[in-house]
Amino acid sequence: MANQLSTKVGSIQEKVGKMIRLHQDAKSQNLKLQQEKEDLAKMLEERKRELESLQEKNKTIKLAKSLLNTNEDSHEVKLKINEMVREIDKCIAFFNK
Repeated sequence: MANQLSTKVGSIQEKVGKMIRLHQDAKSQNLKLQQEKEDLAKMLEERKRELESLQEKNKTIKLAKSLLNTNEDSHEVKLKINEMVREIDKCIAFFNK
């Protein structure tokens, strides 16, 4: 009887030990996944900023091309250049945040 009890206690201890190891492994995996999630979120944010920057550059290039393709007077050209400068200032302010 004592031998059976000892065997059952040993079996329970073994199962508890296995559960503890599995729990520790799960916690470790969870931390790893959380870190990976944070890294991906940072990368996504960087890509968003890069996309916005490229969109602004594209807008500026299109505006510059439109200036080259028009026969407007110098006053109109100066107004468009001032608009471009304001857009550039907005971009700089955005990146300084």
